[in-house]
Amino acid sequence: MFRGAVAKICGDLCKHSLIALERGIKCDGYRLTVRGYDFLALRALCARGVVGSVGNQIGVGKESDVYVGGDAEFNDLVLKFHRLGRTSFRKIKEKRDYHQKRKAS
Repeated sequence: MFRGAVAKICGDLCKHSLIALERGIKCDGYRLTVRGYDFLALRALCARGVVGSVGNQIGVGKESDVYVGGDAEFNDLVLKFHRLGRTSFRKIKEKRDYHQKRKAS
């Protein structure tokens, strides 16, 4: 398995459910979870200055989760995380038409 800093980082990410350890017949590996994808999306939005904070969950539906949020200037926002493909994220390219021409998710 991994040693040193990589093992610590992977352990921390697993602890927060951002990645998951997958044990296979030939080798073990990690995969990015839905929570990990959400974290990466929020990190990108924060880097652009679109989102500054995420608050409580205010709604749950069969296709999305809705949260209260704010931007860098303390204006209120509503964040809606679409959950199309939540159970089958590996098939997301087939379900969303704007992913058809991309090579990587």
